[in-house]
Amino acid sequence: MSSFVARLWTGSRNAQVDEALYRLHAEREETYWWWVAKNRIILRLIERYGPRVAGNADGESRPRAIDIGCGAGGVLARLSERFDAVGVDLSPIAREYCDKRGLRAVDGALPDGLPFRDADAFDVVVASEVLEHIDRDVESVREMVRITKPGGIIVCTVPAHGWLWSAHDDFNHHRRRYTRRGFGALFDGLAVETLVLSYCQLASMPLVIGARLVERARGAITGRAPAEAEVRPLPGMVDRVLRAAFEAEKHVLPHVRLPTGTSVISVHRKRG
Repeated sequence: MSSFVARLWTGSRNAQVDEALYRLHAEREETYWWWVAKNRIILRLIERYGPRVAGNADGESRPRAIDIGCGAGGVLARLSERFDAVGVDLSPIAREYCDKRGLRAVDGALPDGLPFRDADAFDVVVASEVLEHIDRDVESVREMVRITKPGGIIVCTVPAHGWLWSAHDDFNHHRRRYTRRGFGALFDGLAVETLVLSYCQLASMPLVIGARLVERARGAITGRAPAEAEVRPLPGMVDRVLRAAFEAEKHVLPHVRLPTGTSVISVHRKRG
């Protein structure tokens, strides 16, 4: 789920604002460096650790995938090319965007509102930028494990480091940011094997820290946090450099834990 669209996940029902956020998300997910690189990393990890895809054109024999908090469908569209895929989102606006793209998305939410029985288990479960919006993150992780087939994988991303908290987190109704160890602890005691558990988005860390310092300085001067916490388009060269630097991590993450970064990423396999 994009942080742009997470307000609906936590109960916001301002239709005019929500429509604008989803439209912005739909427009920029295919071009903005952070979304493009993050989604490509997720898909590369699924290719590496997920099930082999036979490619049957009718889709009946393909493995099953679910994108929880699918938003406007950026990851779901890619999953649907290789899997029998479904998205889940509380927002009717998000589901409408998915429908316009020919994607299947249903109403639901973690931890108690997923409309799937044990018999509906999935080979791939994706929850990108979701768990930081949910009060009951422990129960949500357990529910994701429940709907995963033995041998299947769960891929997650969440924002990292509480000390990076900013107006952007407030704007998007984040409940928390995670350390790598703290996020990994959500899976303790569950029937899963950790394949990847690392910080990511290391290259942009200096820029993010700089932006946070500027934001806090302005807040101290004006007495309030910046009113706008949205992602702005960047000059083309800057966008391409940041995208390439972030996306390059897809080659590193299967082998090395990055020492820090603005996000945490994980892949867990459910034991048989």
